[in-house]
Amino acid sequence: MSRLVVLIGLLAACARLTLASDIESWNAVEPEYKDSHIRLVLQSQFRFRSGLEEFYASRTGPRIQFYVKPHFIPMVGFLYKNYKSTPSKWSDSHRAYAGVEIPLHEGRWTAETRLWYERFFGDVKPSYNRYRQGVRVIWKHHYAPVGGVDTFQTSRGFYFVRPYGGIRWNMNSRSSIEFSYMYEAYRSGMGQNRHIVMTRLRFKVPGRHAEKPSE
Repeated sequence: MSRLVVLIGLLAACARLTLASDIESWNAVEPEYKDSHIRLVLQSQFRFRSGLEEFYASRTGPRIQFYVKPHFIPMVGFLYKNYKSTPSKWSDSHRAYAGVEIPLHEGRWTAETRLWYERFFGDVKPSYNRYRQGVRVIWKHHYAPVGGVDTFQTSRGFYFVRPYGGIRWNMNSRSSIEFSYMYEAYRSGMGQNRHIVMTRLRFKVPGRHAEKPSE
């Protein structure tokens, strides 16, 4: 019951934050297929700003993880992004990426780290590379705390960092919904810091699922 109260309180806080004009809302839906060899996730995300009044970006694409070894999980993926480049114009961009996931701890809670290389292209801006490192911790409960941090670098060095935390409601063995808050902090002169409320719905399609905790 105490975790349910925490979840209700978090939902109320998310709603209050999202209505603020300087808060963004990122909402994702991620169906996945998993067996003993691969995990395939179709990512879709929709972004709003100005207190939910303006829809300004969407992105979608597949990510595949390969269960080659228990402690070394390669992954590749692609994302297509459609976004407002000006108040009256929509533009497209593409991102291809590859990396590895390394489990750090398995028990009542799990921890993992990720290393990604990302290539951005097909945009109104010049193509460029980005490097991403992250750590994520997830507790194994019906109402499970989650948290982590991702750091990003380009050829110019440190770019920005994203610490985040929230709670995941594991509704059943095949579906979960996550509510979290993230702060995006940029290197001076390289971007505007952002407060972001996130929701993420995950569900598994029928298949033989590997004994690997959800992301």
